[in-house]
Amino acid sequence: IQVRDVPDSVHSLLKARAAREGISLSDFIKRELLRVAERPSMQEWLDQTRHAKPIPTKRTPAQIIRNLRDSR
Repeated sequence: IQVRDVPDSVHSLLKARAAREGISLSDFIKRELLRVAERPSMQEWLDQTRHAKPIPTKRTPAQIIRNLRDSR
């Protein structure tokens, strides 16, 4: 994979992040690409949630949120 026309500021930022982690820029970018590839795209996520079955509950969403907030 080759990426052309990467702004110098972006290249410098990524190189600095890789250096802080003690890895090469190439390894850093490979890791980030893997992380992005493992996550569904927004469209994939929307398709998955659109076809998901609702979870039955006797509480309203407001009650669930209130309980979660109160438990903090």
